[in-house]
Parts: sequence; C-alpha cells; structure tokens
Amino acid sequence: MDEFVEFTCPQCGTEVRVTQVQGDRCTSCRFEFKWFGSGEQRTAEDYFAVLTRRKHFLPLAGAEGYIVAHE
Repeated sequence: MDEFVEFTCPQCGTEVRVTQVQGDRCTSCRFEFKWFGSGEQRTAEDYFAVLTRRKHFLPLAGAEGYIVAHE
C-alpha cells in the first residue's frame, strides 16, 4: 500500500489523511478508519458487515484500496 491516503471523512466531511492500516481517526468527529488494500475488497466488505453502530464503506480512487469508518 501507499504511505498514506487522503479522502473526505464520510461522517462529517473533514479532509483526513490515513497513514496506518488501522487506528487513524478523524480530527473532527473521531471516527476511526481501517484501511484495506485494493485487493481486499471482500475482506473490507466482510469487516463492514459485522460492525455495529454508525459506519461507512468508502472505496478510494484508483488502486488506493478501501476505507471502513466507524465509531
């Protein structure tokens, strides 16, 4: 994976930068992001399906992968 991805937080609209596979959080709403590689769509979808509470599935542009954002 690249060293980081940048995208708009699907919860609050803040521009964020993710540098880790998991543990990065939005600086505004504190949603946590788990970054899946471009070949991990099925794994990202499975992870998304088992989460409870508020959550978002965000495919990234190009080959940057997928973000699952959750409380």
